[in-house]
Amino acid sequence: MTREQLVKHVFGLKPQAPITTSQWQIIGRISTIAFCLCITVLLIEPFIIIIWTVFAADDEAILVIFGINFIFVIFGLDTYISLASRRAHLIDDTILVPDLKSAYSQLIWKTLKFTVVGTFIFDLLTGLTSFDHLTLVQELAKPDNLIDALEHSLILNIVFGISEARRIRKQH
Repeated sequence: MTREQLVKHVFGLKPQAPITTSQWQIIGRISTIAFCLCITVLLIEPFIIIIWTVFAADDEAILVIFGINFIFVIFGLDTYISLASRRAHLIDDTILVPDLKSAYSQLIWKTLKFTVVGTFIFDLLTGLTSFDHLTLVQELAKPDNLIDALEHSLILNIVFGISEARRIRKQH
């Protein structure tokens, strides 16, 4: 994958169209701000870990780092890049449909499917990072873990579903 293909993939640009000079300038500005956000999070993380280990005094510091990075990438970095790309008019991600009712119905089913898949992924991550000295199958089958995984997946997919629903427009 070339640099231009990677940039098109990350910023959601059409693969067929070449990137113009003005688009490269906008991409550079967005990338610089995203890099500054990453540096800020990396500088703040050690202080959070120190406070966490002083007050919590347990072995979950690595999970806290993982959680901070995961939340930052999903909700911070990805959201910033997509919003900045839309505001700069790099992408037009409007979805034109002839029938709004069927489009929303398909979106609801898509969100439900991703919620089911996300529940299993969150449950698997919980099982793999657990320190309870249980087998993986026992950890995956714990009702508390399943409920937590379902809650996390549902919240995440509702947010993604709402952002997708905002892009749907009726075709005239």
